[in-house]
Order: sequence, then structure tokens, then C-alpha cells
Amino acid sequence: MIWTYFTRIAALLHLAVAAKNFKNMQRRELVEINPNRIYNSYEAATLLGIDRSQLLCLIRDGKIGARLIHDNYRITGLSLMEYLKS
Repeated sequence: MIWTYFTRIAALLHLAVAAKNFKNMQRRELVEINPNRIYNSYEAATLLGIDRSQLLCLIRDGKIGARLIHDNYRITGLSLMEYLKS
């Protein structure tokens, strides 16, 4: 009976560690801008360290190139890199 509890606790701990590692892996992917990748507006704003509304203003002003696809903006990594250079 006690071994059942230990097994369940170990399984929960393993699941928690796996979830933490997965989240850390996602964060690492968002640190570097890949020029060949297409980002949505939320990801692009996170990469630039700004709010999504600020990103939308930059897109409307023509400072960042983007395409509107099904009511969602898609921004290439190259466009983000060009914006950061200017």
C-alpha cells in the first residue's frame, strides 16, 4: 500500500519535471530570431520585448513587414531582424 503512494508521487514528480523542461525548451526557442521562420504576432511581440498592441502599431506604420492571413498577422524572422537593425 505504501509503495503505491510512493509510485504515484514519483510519477507526479516526473510529470512536473517534464513539464518544466518543456516550458524551458519553448523559452529557448523564443530567445533567438530565426530569419527563415514565420512568427505570429504574439511570438513576434515576445521576441521584441513589447506588447502585442505596440507590434500592431509598428506593422500598421510600415516599420515591420507582415501579412494578414485569416485575421492574424504573420511576420517573418527576417522582417524582425531588419526592424532591430534600424
